[in-house]
Amino acid sequence: MGTFGPKRRVQSRALRSVQQRYEPEGYTRWGPTLREASFLDYPEIARLEARHGFKENGYEEWSHLWVGNPVYRELHGCWSIGWVIVDGDNHIVAALGSIPLYVRARGEAHSSG
Repeated sequence: MGTFGPKRRVQSRALRSVQQRYEPEGYTRWGPTLREASFLDYPEIARLEARHGFKENGYEEWSHLWVGNPVYRELHGCWSIGWVIVDGDNHIVAALGSIPLYVRARGEAHSSG
């Protein structure tokens, strides 16, 4: 777990490097973009889920998947809550949650983070 933070920064630097190589200055993105989700995305994610028949549980219950999660708290927020795809107008068109869990293997508990 101690290496998770630096590993994440390395991945972010690598992504920025690729973006700089293929998206020169002045480049305008017009298509869908994958980005990390945040708790501020809840209203749009809830509308998206409702459009596809999912029951809305409210912000408190939705955020509790992470805020009330002992593994997430143990990771001190160094875990992405998920990913969203946004269209050219920056509206969320797809979302994928990422919820850390403990997994028991051979009698020992391991975190997915």
